[in-house]
Amino acid sequence: MKICVEKSTWSGWDSEEIPASANYEFEVDYGTEYVVDEVEADADHVAKIFSFKINKVRELYIEIKTNIKMIDTSKTNAEESEGDYYFEIREGKVLTLTTPTLDEGDTYKFTLKDA
Repeated sequence: MKICVEKSTWSGWDSEEIPASANYEFEVDYGTEYVVDEVEADADHVAKIFSFKINKVRELYIEIKTNIKMIDTSKTNAEESEGDYYFEIREGKVLTLTTPTLDEGDTYKFTLKDA
């Protein structure tokens, strides 16, 4: 089984902006941490911006734990949630997580795919 992640950036400052996007695909491996977004902190270090770890693997869903607090916008909007670290990716559904900010941020769409 694989986890597919579509990352896009958004901004509330410019309605004409076309979001940048990238797609990732990871083999499901219990306990493994996957880095989706990183930035060079300096010549010798890379800083993780967004990563997730496989916390549970079940028949119909996978639970992930993110390294930063995120909002599940497939269930609620940003104004109504403080965010969380634990989320379920269900078979046949899209899990949409966004950074808990209102001006600009990143959105990550997760889906499961048979290997």
